[in-house]
Amino acid sequence: MKKIYAMLLLVFLGIFTSSCTGLFGWKNYEGSEQFRDDVAVFADFAVKKQFITLYYLKATSDGYTRDILKGTVSSEEYDVFFGTVAQMAPYIKEYESALKNLEKSGILTSVNTKGILSSGTKFLSWVTGSGERSRERVLKVASNIPASDRTELYNKLRPEWKAKTSSESDFWKKLEKGDFDYQAAQMFNDFQQDNEEFGTTSVERGLTVQKIFVAEGAKGVEAGAELMVDALQTTTS
Repeated sequence: MKKIYAMLLLVFLGIFTSSCTGLFGWKNYEGSEQFRDDVAVFADFAVKKQFITLYYLKATSDGYTRDILKGTVSSEEYDVFFGTVAQMAPYIKEYESALKNLEKSGILTSVNTKGILSSGTKFLSWVTGSGERSRERVLKVASNIPASDRTELYNKLRPEWKAKTSSESDFWKKLEKGDFDYQAAQMFNDFQQDNEEFGTTSVERGLTVQKIFVAEGAKGVEAGAELMVDALQTTTS
């Protein structure tokens, strides 16, 4: 992963330095600590995005032994994928800030690099939207099972999630408010395994781990692949 990070950092440094020659005020920004920070943040974003994209392709092809989308996704693969998405969530504002700074400098609005801004923003939008949709899935199923089963779900919450609540009612209120949006996908996976009623009800509504992973992940991979294509086109143009 460190090698990939270093390679991507060099790629994006090459993109930025080659695409802004002659821009007003560029030299001051290029030599600043802010520029170095923005490029490093953007490279970190690109590494995590690329992992998510490649992991999706690997999981849906059973380790590249079958055609893409023809493989069987396991609960463990589902958890790793959405766990990585959740890890990006706390840094969305930093990613967006770096993109905006680079855009204001004129780098990401040149003919060669303007696609990177739109595709990067699109991917971050997917991260946010994915959390909201995951929350809706959890609530849709949870609202159709007995209260005793909802209590069991709360009691079996992962310790780090349960620690953020003061009671069962507090948990469900926070979930409804969106406080657990970036953990909701993993919660759904846990709930399916931890509670028979939740698992049965979700399957009856067509909300299986396989279908969610394929459909939800495809949206992120589409945006992620678009970003990488934009970057590669820039470095080869």
